Amino acid sequence: MEKAVEEFFLNDYKTEVKVHNIVSAIDGVSVFVESIGEPHYYAFAIVPVDVRNEVVKTDAVWSQEGQVESAIRSGLYVMAYEEEFAKLDAFLEEIEDEYPVVGMNIEVAENTQGNGYNTPYYFTKATFDPMYDKYLKKPEITKEEIRMFLKEEGFMPSGMTRVAIRFHMKDSDTEPDEVIYDEIYSKLEDLQGIPKGRYSLILNDNYIDKTSAIGEKDNTINKTSPNRLEKK
Repeated sequence: MEKAVEEFFLNDYKTEVKVHNIVSAIDGVSVFVESIGEPHYYAFAIVPVDVRNEVVKTDAVWSQEGQVESAIRSGLYVMAYEEEFAKLDAFLEEIEDEYPVVGMNIEVAENTQGNGYNTPYYFTKATFDPMYDKYLKKPEITKEEIRMFLKEEGFMPSGMTRVAIRFHMKDSDTEPDEVIYDEIYSKLEDLQGIPKGRYSLILNDNYIDKTSAIGEKDNTINKTSPNRLEKK
């Protein structure tokens, strides 16, 4: 099964992947993968299973419409703005050192999410389709090439990208702290040199549902919905 999924990603999406997790689904299994090299992203494919005849249909692997394409775009976006994302990473690591908050264990992304480029602190989305088309034509595209392509093709981060930042309270049985949230928001608002685009900032308590990997609940603080913080 793993080999079939690896071949599916290589043939259809020009990407070498490694399998992290296999989860039972209705009439099949979801196989969560991570790309090898760049663009870096997490995604998943579905392998149908004929339950009545106990047959795993490794010749019929498929993915949800647009799911892998979106994941690849997010990885390309990060590739193109590597230095800016490195600055964002450093900032979020400093926040974790300064406040009693933590990011999400990256194994959660590896095993359950499959939603594109992911770090312990955020995931990204980019909706610029020509970027994906360019990658399919040239999978070995470099960071410099994809950045130049985006510049030439009129890529507009303010309307085409999202960076969703997620923190959790460090200690269990602790409610999300509004004062901490506001201080992080203010620092993010003032931060220069990070990727342009729209940002959301979420602060959850310490509990994450192990099956769905969802940390948001009624007590979650999110002052960036529906109007996200925009970096121009």
